Amino acid sequence: MKKLLLVMIPFIFSGCALFKAPPIATDSESTINQNITDGKTTKDEVVKLYRRGSSFGMPSQKNVEFVSYDRDYATPFGTFITHTKLILLYKNNIVMKHHLIRYKDRGKSDFLFNTTKDQLDSKISNGVTTLKDIQQRYGVPYNIGYTGDNDLYYEYYTDNMSLFHFSINGVDSRDYEKIKKTTLSIYFSGNNVVTHHSLIIPE
Repeated sequence: MKKLLLVMIPFIFSGCALFKAPPIATDSESTINQNITDGKTTKDEVVKLYRRGSSFGMPSQKNVEFVSYDRDYATPFGTFITHTKLILLYKNNIVMKHHLIRYKDRGKSDFLFNTTKDQLDSKISNGVTTLKDIQQRYGVPYNIGYTGDNDLYYEYYTDNMSLFHFSINGVDSRDYEKIKKTTLSIYFSGNNVVTHHSLIIPE
């Protein structure tokens, strides 16, 4: 039994080394942005560096491809987990645009709870507010992507799910229809200025 334990312990401690995290999860944000140059870096070069991501066509545009990477990196024993999301737009296999977010915790956006459209309009000025302003004010979004016009967008959300009781199978079916989700979508131009935004508040 002692011999078995001696064999197992080194294996456990070497687990993180055996299952190496993908480079996109461990490279710094500045390194990733240095490795990917819009209008220059090819798809083959990105794949060589960061393997393949999830690929989707853009129905409204020929020869344009949307690719998304979602990667996690955990420190030894899973003490801290860092999430990295990278999105790219390719045209003719050349990077048109890319955007990266990294976070330790991404969840509901509490600032949206009981927020009104007028309150948001007073803080977000189309044509004036920048991407950096949004990031500093509201933090990491729940979702990012590109529109059919190749514009970057951020999505923030919150809901009232915490008001309801959970069963083993999730939310009680009697309460499910009562769940209300508030969503804020923000769209940016090529120079990272807000072009428009929308707030959806369920009745």
